[in-house]
Amino acid sequence: MIPVLVADDHGFIRAGVEAVLRGTRFSVVAATASGEETLDAIKTHDPAIVLLDINMPGMNGVQTLEVLRDRGDKRPVVLLTAEINDRQLISVMRAG
Repeated sequence: MIPVLVADDHGFIRAGVEAVLRGTRFSVVAATASGEETLDAIKTHDPAIVLLDINMPGMNGVQTLEVLRDRGDKRPVVLLTAEINDRQLISVMRAG
C-alpha cells in the first residue's frame, strides 16, 4: 500500500477522496483540515504522497507546500483546488 495524506478543510471532500482511494493500492493514513495539521501529520505518518488543498484556513496549501520544500521535503504533492489565482499558481510552480 502507498500511504497518502489528504489535506482539505472540507470533511466531505476528505471523505470522498478516501472513498475513491479505497480498494486501490493507496491507503489514506491521515486526513487534515489545515496546513499546520498537515505538517504535524507528515511528521507523524510520513506519507509517500500528500494531496493538498490550496485554500484552507490558517496556513493555506501554498504556504504548506513552501514550508515542505524549504525543509528539503521532495515527496510528491498533488494540489486540490476548485479555483486558483495567478499569484498562487506562480508560488506553487516555484515551490515545485
